[in-house]
Amino acid sequence: MKKCLYLLFAVAFASIQALTAQVNIFVNPDSVYASLPATEFEIELPSQIFNNSGGPVTIRWTRVVEQKPAEWDVNFCDKNLCYLGFVATKTFDLANADSGLLKPIFYP
Repeated sequence: MKKCLYLLFAVAFASIQALTAQVNIFVNPDSVYASLPATEFEIELPSQIFNNSGGPVTIRWTRVVEQKPAEWDVNFCDKNLCYLGFVATKTFDLANADSGLLKPIFYP
């Protein structure tokens, strides 16, 4: 009897794990690289993020600036709004089959 209960528990646990939603998002272009002259007034690097998970997801972006000249400003736009350089992180929601903008903007 004990073995049957363990087997029933294992099957139930496996079924529950299979029913949980898988997050399936992708960003296009996957990695952004651009080389432009610093004489440009504005350098934009737009990407789109897509949600194909079958349900809504919350996206959280965090700004990480590894290196930039002190004179440059770096803003960031997402699906909802464009943020000034002092905003470090924000969240936004994407419904199933929805897409959103991810775009850093550099001002030399």
